[in-house]
Amino acid sequence: KQLIMEGNRDPALVASKMKDLIKAKSLAEVDYVAVVDPETLRKIERIGKEVLVAVAVKIGEIRLIDNLKIA
Repeated sequence: KQLIMEGNRDPALVASKMKDLIKAKSLAEVDYVAVVDPETLRKIERIGKEVLVAVAVKIGEIRLIDNLKIA
C-alpha cells in the first residue's frame, strides 16, 4: 500500500516488492500476487485511481487468500 500511496504506478514492481516482503517476513510460500482492476479483475498496465492487490500464500497445507482495495 505504501508504494502505491507514494506514487508508484508500476503494478509489476508493486507485486514484486510484495512477494519479496512476504518471503522475507514469514514462512509462507507465495502462490501469487496480482495487481488488478478492482471492477474487472484484469491485469493493468499502470496503477490508476483504484487498484486491487490480490494475494494467495500457502503455509503448510493451508492456503490463505486476501485482497486489498487501494483508492
